[in-house]
Amino acid sequence: TGDFLQHRQNNLNPFSLTNDWITHLIEDQAGNIWVATYLGGINKLTFRSRQFSSYTILPDQTPLPESTHVAAISEASVWIEDGVNLKRFRESKTSKTWKLPPAPADGGQVYELIELGEEVAWVGTWGRGLAKVTNGSLSFYPSRRIGIDENYIATMCTDPFGLLWICANEAGLRRFDTKTYKDTLYRPSIRNSINSSVLTSVHVARDGFVWIGTRGKGLNRLDPKTERFEYWRNDPRDSSAISGGIVNTLFEDRNGALWIGTGQGLNRLDSRENKFEHYLRSSGAISEYVVAIAQDAKGDLWIGYNDGGMSKLDVQTRRFSTYTTK
Repeated sequence: TGDFLQHRQNNLNPFSLTNDWITHLIEDQAGNIWVATYLGGINKLTFRSRQFSSYTILPDQTPLPESTHVAAISEASVWIEDGVNLKRFRESKTSKTWKLPPAPADGGQVYELIELGEEVAWVGTWGRGLAKVTNGSLSFYPSRRIGIDENYIATMCTDPFGLLWICANEAGLRRFDTKTYKDTLYRPSIRNSINSSVLTSVHVARDGFVWIGTRGKGLNRLDPKTERFEYWRNDPRDSSAISGGIVNTLFEDRNGALWIGTGQGLNRLDSRENKFEHYLRSSGAISEYVVAIAQDAKGDLWIGYNDGGMSKLDVQTRRFSTYTTK
């Protein structure tokens, strides 16, 4: 159990969330939590007041349309895209705009963006493939592998060796070397490989293992040294198994514990016992469809849902107490 502080959209409260569908969470140096929502703009939860501020005007005084998708937030930047342009805003109130190529009929959104410095970022798009921002220019690197469409990128992450680990829609896991541009693909059709081609999340842990979430087949772990996979799947008969087969997000806390956001609750993996702790609605959670996780300076976790706002979990007490803005 744990202490849960919960926040939801409330049209009668101007200091509540603007939308309950959370996409990104991050803590800044002052301890404030920045929240990106799906078509609800950007919110900031002030550490001391516990009130939300919403942003409809960006740093360069550009209005933020309701249809704008927040692609990424970091301590230094906010990235948004509107289907035509990709824009980066900095605290210095400077902005930069890149025109995007024509989008396919079924997509085009920027789903993932990884900043690697002041002027370098890798961009994962839904339908346009992989792109790179460097020295003010935007270049695309679409995959042309025959018979497999890897240009629909759901999410990706990077590791200390300059590798991008990419989850492409129904294409499996891609390992892309940003130095040599060499591309390696892991698919279920390959013996002893990943157990699903429909992937939703990926995280490279401090010990070098690559964790991959799937849509329906649980959790995978890859040892890059041996290229050996291990698997954890939901089993309704086992109370210590992962609580859901859909793994939406993965987060490693400061103590090295892995937290897993599934479609059926928040999980924490006890690596010593190889068991999962569950944080479910029956225990007091506001929702079970977890899509984002962040950690603040105190070590507490902030949990974002796609249908229920956000919650704060005291990881020390593990006891549930519920507070709502409604």
